[in-house]
Amino acid sequence: APIKQEVRNYNYGFSAGGPFVKDKLFWFVTYEKQKFTISVPDQATEPSQPWQAKAEAALAKFGVPVNPVSANMLSTLWPAAATGNLPATVNNFTSSFSEYGYSYNGLAKIDYTINDKNSLTAHWFVGQGNQVAPVGSALYYYYEVAPIHVQNYAIVYNHVFTPTLTNQLLLGVNYFNQVFNDYNNTFDMASLGLVTGSALNGAANLQIAGFDPVGLTPPEGRNDITGHLTDDLNWTVGKHQFKFGGEFRQAQLDEFYHRHALGSFTFDGTQGPDPNAPNGDSWDTGDARVDALADFMAGNVVTSSIALGDPDRQVFVNTFALFAQDSWQLSPKLNLNYGLRYDYEGPLHNGWKNLSVFRPNLGGVVYQGNQIGSLYDPTWTNFSPRIGVSYQASPKTVVRAGVGLYFDTPNLNPFLDNRPGNGAPNGVEGNPGTGGTVTTATRNSYTIVSGVNVFPSSLASNSIFSIARNFVPSHNWNMNLQLEQSLTNNVVAQIGYVGSQGRHLLAIRDINQAALNSGNEANPAGGSTGCPAGYTIQNCSRPFFSQFPNYTFINEIQSIGTSNYNALQATLKLRGLHGLTAQAAYTWSHSFDEVTAYRGALPQDSFNFKGDYGPSDFDNRNIFVALFTYDVPGGNKWKGLTRGWQLNSLMTFHGGLPFSVYSSSDTSGTSDGNQRANYVPGVNPYAGYRKGKVGANWLNPAAFIDAPPGTWGDTGRNAYYGPGYGDVDFSVFKNTPIGERITTQFRVEMFNLFNRTNFAPPLNGNFNPSYTQDNALALFTTIGSFNGAPGIGAGEPFNTQLALKIIF
Repeated sequence: APIKQEVRNYNYGFSAGGPFVKDKLFWFVTYEKQKFTISVPDQATEPSQPWQAKAEAALAKFGVPVNPVSANMLSTLWPAAATGNLPATVNNFTSSFSEYGYSYNGLAKIDYTINDKNSLTAHWFVGQGNQVAPVGSALYYYYEVAPIHVQNYAIVYNHVFTPTLTNQLLLGVNYFNQVFNDYNNTFDMASLGLVTGSALNGAANLQIAGFDPVGLTPPEGRNDITGHLTDDLNWTVGKHQFKFGGEFRQAQLDEFYHRHALGSFTFDGTQGPDPNAPNGDSWDTGDARVDALADFMAGNVVTSSIALGDPDRQVFVNTFALFAQDSWQLSPKLNLNYGLRYDYEGPLHNGWKNLSVFRPNLGGVVYQGNQIGSLYDPTWTNFSPRIGVSYQASPKTVVRAGVGLYFDTPNLNPFLDNRPGNGAPNGVEGNPGTGGTVTTATRNSYTIVSGVNVFPSSLASNSIFSIARNFVPSHNWNMNLQLEQSLTNNVVAQIGYVGSQGRHLLAIRDINQAALNSGNEANPAGGSTGCPAGYTIQNCSRPFFSQFPNYTFINEIQSIGTSNYNALQATLKLRGLHGLTAQAAYTWSHSFDEVTAYRGALPQDSFNFKGDYGPSDFDNRNIFVALFTYDVPGGNKWKGLTRGWQLNSLMTFHGGLPFSVYSSSDTSGTSDGNQRANYVPGVNPYAGYRKGKVGANWLNPAAFIDAPPGTWGDTGRNAYYGPGYGDVDFSVFKNTPIGERITTQFRVEMFNLFNRTNFAPPLNGNFNPSYTQDNALALFTTIGSFNGAPGIGAGEPFNTQLALKIIF
């Protein structure tokens, strides 16, 4: 029977303030605690006894015994409820384990008026909490545990030189600490027979095609301290309001991402009884899931990788900025804003010579502080002008326009925790060499032997992570043109264009990508193909083979991405009409880029990066939002009951988000693992589908097929759109005064009033034409779960919140 979803979300807190010294020194404190429990009845396909029986029959047919390591892992890494007598069907398991968490947040603030020309403000914010939530598996063993601790301190000093000249000086520090792990991280893989050389406890990442994965979160986390000093000078001269300022920031990041440190293993059914056969073998069961489980139970691995060593690093980033701007009132009707900003975004660095990149002209892997001074060349020319104008064409008409250039500070995660899909190192801390301590190794097509290290020392690091020497921070040209018209004293309409052009966006590609079909060809022992004996045809086809024959993937961060966003926006506002305030807004837009995710997003073909140009991951073509607040008129009698009522509503409707359809395997032969499927001509991908229910295919499986060996898939990136979204929230407020100084506010807030099921798009998974269900074309999660907030996020199933606030 379906499990009813339970949502419990408790919030309570207080705020208070007052003077220490009248008209001189003031204090303010606030505190909030949140505690939540949310049942997440996720469905998944688990390798139950009936599934195992089918796989064992396939093994018995070819006289292949069940691998003892696989048997140990099945009985240990999966909870008994998942491997019991569940039927051999898709989505045979429903989780009964709840997501839960808590947070404590507090703020203390002091304001001190020294005299008429000097004032001081200081605050301290602290927050800490923990959460346990699913991140890709329905098994509670592999829910992610993520405790967090945040602090922020700031001191602000304001000085008035003259009535027209003021200055503000700010000194601030931000602290952030968070670690991640599997809920059950006690497993000892070596005791189960799987020896990898890892010294860490926890489950290895096992991917059995068509089944729920295990071992999702190895030990990882980060500790950030960012300090900044900012100064702003404001000067009013006649019709000019000048602002000048600058800022210096230093970020210190201690990161400890042990990604791949427990090993990653894939079983996809292509190995069959003889994994040493050219291009694999076949169990010939007619069921792709049974084939994959048979591979696992035989211990036949198709791909595997591990990162051994110490990836912990401390890095620093320095940034500096100056700006000048002016608001010039040219006439009572015309205002001009213009300014210029300068940004310096320094490369990440440290003094321990343990951050490395690939420089072929310097012999391969080189280290910052040793062979090179910085991981990429710093950019000193980031000047960004901007200008805006506002013109009142008539008493009821205002025209506004603006354009500006804006530079971005690169996020550090792509450099230190990139999560590439081809098994290459995770970041600049993961390369081999004398300055590093991490060895990343891959091994394909072999059988696990109990007690024997599957990653012997002879498997030296064979893949590289790098940053292009000419990498530069990204920038955007943002522009808008708006027309505002007062229709009546209470109604204002606005229509306008908003656009953005992004350039030099951060992206990653494999600059050592193998040739098409090379992974599908065998090299005879004598090397008669022209490829030296002992090397694969795939490796021989790589661009850097002649100089670095042992290197496979070389993932390099480059600033080659582009984006463009264009939108028509219309807004209608109603204010103060017999107690009613309302607003409705509609946006018609389109956004394109080659990559939206800032990490872990290799293109299908690294030598045709522009081939991934398509709708952005967040592309939403149509968005409608409306809200209203109505103060209900009160009566002259029973004032305590009839007065103080307020009705509120927020309505949001928009189209679906785009997604890609990926092939079931790497038929391209490059092993980069990001190949899209082919479209079957003449078959409507939506015909007869697009049904909004759990497990239903959103697209027609008959419309897609794996690309032929040695070719790229012909479906575009983000070529298809998922289901739309609709949500109506409604609330009732009641304000009741108690005496002259105390007011109580009681709120009843109802979310998703009509209980619409808002599905997330299919999860960009690997489409398998052998599956009629659970094939990466189906709907399995709601938009709240997709965005990390199941049960309580926007658009989740109907729920009600009761709140009481006392104001005094």
